[in-house]
Amino acid sequence: MPVFRYALERWPSAPYDCTLVSHGALTDRDQELVARLSGKGTNSFANINMRLIDSHTNEIKTIPKAGEIYPSRGGLSVILRYPEGTPIPGVIWTGQLSESNVVQLLDSPVRRRITQRLLRGDSAVWVLLESGDPALDNAAAQLLQTRIDHCQKTLTLPKPDISNDDNSSASLDAASLKPVFSMLRLAYTAHKN
Repeated sequence: MPVFRYALERWPSAPYDCTLVSHGALTDRDQELVARLSGKGTNSFANINMRLIDSHTNEIKTIPKAGEIYPSRGGLSVILRYPEGTPIPGVIWTGQLSESNVVQLLDSPVRRRITQRLLRGDSAVWVLLESGDPALDNAAAQLLQTRIDHCQKTLTLPKPDISNDDNSSASLDAASLKPVFSMLRLAYTAHKN
């Protein structure tokens, strides 16, 4: 079985670090949203490690530049960071804990489409982050599609070693896998701050 398929089916996603900063007592609604974000009592498969800290304690000092980035304004502030051990440090996103922000953090239409493509057998899904300039974005998409087409025609996967096969639970037959790549364009408005 190719490594990418083995990893897809057996390796858990790295958890993102989600810190909730409270600026006072949590309301019942806050507690419900915290439970949903942590995946308790739901079918959520969010890869999130959560911690709740009070902005009035010294624990707030464990967050770099907390006073500048997360001003006290009541409710709960959400700070999302990349998974520990990744080469990308820092904060991905901050905002207030709200219904719409919880939905946005737990469900991504783009992530769902990537998942569907991988589950149907794509070897990789290339995500093109558009710049907002249609001419540049279309040129980049054309170049990427040309390379994808070339790779699909020229790359071959090694034959699986069936004698040492422990893939009985694999969702796809390793012998039928072919290098299939697709591109997904992410609009500028979907990823800009």
